[in-house]
Amino acid sequence: LNILILQIFTDLVKRYLEEPFSTLYLDISSGHNIYISAVIEAGRLFSTFTNLQHLGSKEKAPKIFITFSEPIRPNYDGPYKVFTDYAFETKAFYHYPLLPTTSNLKDAYTIHAKDVSIEIADGNRAFKNKLNEILSHGYFFYSALKNNTPLVLYFWEHHPAESIETFLKEINNLVIKKLSTNYLNVHINNIDLIKKVYLCLSLYLGIVRILRERTIKPKAEVNLR
Repeated sequence: LNILILQIFTDLVKRYLEEPFSTLYLDISSGHNIYISAVIEAGRLFSTFTNLQHLGSKEKAPKIFITFSEPIRPNYDGPYKVFTDYAFETKAFYHYPLLPTTSNLKDAYTIHAKDVSIEIADGNRAFKNKLNEILSHGYFFYSALKNNTPLVLYFWEHHPAESIETFLKEINNLVIKKLSTNYLNVHINNIDLIKKVYLCLSLYLGIVRILRERTIKPKAEVNLR
């Protein structure tokens, strides 16, 4: 079930990152319980993923609806009524799902990044280092906002939103490639970790967008030393 959830979720992410949409309908008419459960859980994860990206303007996040038809009966060609107005809503909390393993910004997420790299990127060192860097900075800015230390926001550089989006696409493509290698025997041991990485990066993206909208950026007159 977890693999199926991840497959549906990564497909939604790919479509959304390539061409953002405003409305999503999740069709649960199949009657297959495992499929319905997977679609609903993937939709919940996707809803959280997109809501975190639009922290400052949640109306920009896609509206999600559950849709299904009347039971399909033998010897009846229809028409069948289709129900489409069941809003599917989830709450996205201001929370960074992965905690750092050290207090040093340079290697705060090395362990997590290494584990993810082994799972989806064959242990690629460049990918591991990039993931560590972005996760570390994401937590740094999250912590600055959570702990009311605004001077930090005018001193440290964050990643551009476009850079985070590009990296999200890279991760998503790697996961899709891993899933599609062998559908009957997929080896991803820590799916929960991968889900949390998506949400961490999405929250970081949401924070960066807020900072950009409010023109909060490093200023020469601010110094923390």
